[in-house]
Amino acid sequence: MTSKEQENFHDTLCNIIANQRFNFTENGLATYINHPDKTISFSNGNLWPDIVAVNGSNIAKCLGEVETEETINEESVEQWRAFANIGVPLYLYVPFGFGSQTKILANGINIAGFREYQVIGNKVTITNV
Repeated sequence: MTSKEQENFHDTLCNIIANQRFNFTENGLATYINHPDKTISFSNGNLWPDIVAVNGSNIAKCLGEVETEETINEESVEQWRAFANIGVPLYLYVPFGFGSQTKILANGINIAGFREYQVIGNKVTITNV
């Protein structure tokens, strides 16, 4: 997969996961996706979580970060740590089979939930780890 194809795949996953797991409109929350366009940041524009759910006052209530096989690494760990320090629940979404590895990498970081996604054809299935 080229880097552009990986980026498009990631952006598509962010949208699908946001629709499946961050659809909180009935709870008065709005969900924003920072891909492909950046919409909501933290730490003076230095932190851009993939998915951000906010209340009516634009205060973050939870975050989602979507990883691919290529992005589960030490660089991402530092990003997870920074996102977790924002102070709202952070949920990590990783490819099927990478949940255990991700939990080991994230040891000591306050992650609210680990989720694995699996893409089969045009369907994305998400399970808790």
